[in-house]
Formats: sequence, structure tokens, C-alpha cells
Amino acid sequence: MRIYATEYDLADWMAPKPAPANAVSLLRSASNLVYSETVTAFYATDPAGMPIDAKVVEAFRDATTAQAQFWDTMKVDPTLGAAGVSPMAMSKSIGGASIQYSTYVFTAQARADAAGVLGPDAFYALQQAGLLEGFVMPL
Repeated sequence: MRIYATEYDLADWMAPKPAPANAVSLLRSASNLVYSETVTAFYATDPAGMPIDAKVVEAFRDATTAQAQFWDTMKVDPTLGAAGVSPMAMSKSIGGASIQYSTYVFTAQARADAAGVLGPDAFYALQQAGLLEGFVMPL
């Protein structure tokens, strides 16, 4: 399995907030998603399939850490897919007053969808490096 970022990378990315307790799991899942999204990208690799060009290594690292932060912020456990999304309150009541948020369904769906799609910063890191199209070329 290719892992494109470390817990230290994630801590640096998320500073001053510390890396979450499930950082290793998030990075593993983020690496898998980044690999899946770049499977047709054109870049040089070592025999293990890891990128070797410094700019590509940086893009993979940044996309992986951005994705892990995205899931942490969204409170999504990508290993469980949509089932890993913690429930959200649809309405709140205090005394006789009640508030229901009209965006609940959209927010809940967005969080469920987040388990299997690139977050914005991860997408941009890969797009700006030209890694969302092409072919992988092992050395």
C-alpha cells in the first residue's frame, strides 16, 4: 500500500491544531483515494510505484494531508463510507421554542458523500500539479 504522507506531515498541515487521534487511518484512506484519483496520471515512479519527482511527491503529500484534514473537519470516518458519518441533529428545542435547519438534508448528504470524494484542497493540489489526467510511467 502506498502512503503519501506521515502523521508529522498531517500535524504540519493542520497546525496549530494537532493531528487527530485517527491520523494513521485517515492518511491510509486519503492515500488510497489520491491513488485512485491519479491512477491515469503521467509521472515517474520508483519500483514500488511511489512518485520520485519532488513536485509530484509534494502534490501527493499535500493532497493526502488536505484530504485527511477535510475528513477530520467533516467528522467523517472514510473506512466506514456513508455509515461513518456521525448523525446530525435535524431540529432543536429549548423550552417551547423549536428550530429546524432547512439545510439539514443537504448537509447530511454532503457529509455522507465526503467519505468517497476529494475535498477541495486535495483536488486543487492534484489538479495544479497536472495529476488528474495522463498515464503512470514506471522507471
